Amino acid sequence: MKPLHWIIIVGVSAFLPTNVQAAKEVNNHKIIGMGSVSCINWLMSRTKKTEIIAQWSDLSEQWVLGYISGIGWTEKFGDPLAKVNANDVWNWIDHYCTNHFDSKLSDAANEFIFKHATQNR
Repeated sequence: MKPLHWIIIVGVSAFLPTNVQAAKEVNNHKIIGMGSVSCINWLMSRTKKTEIIAQWSDLSEQWVLGYISGIGWTEKFGDPLAKVNANDVWNWIDHYCTNHFDSKLSDAANEFIFKHATQNR
């Protein structure tokens, strides 16, 4: 392998710890409110079988959008909402929560951010 290839590999590798550290910083903060509920609660509320559950679902959907929008404003991660609309976000969260019942809603939102913000930089 030529020396230039090694320089490129080392240069790209230097950026990887930054992304890992950024992920740790977001995952280690305290969540109060809607983001602290479990994914199973999110999924159950999305069925909207009663008026009260429908209202709770609307609030949690808005919490997700606000949380992700707020991260976009930090400019640290890029804009995770640049190429999606609200329904795209909620469907992505539904899919994540279907596969991670024990996770919190904030975990699902964080995963969305990591998957989408880096793609939009």
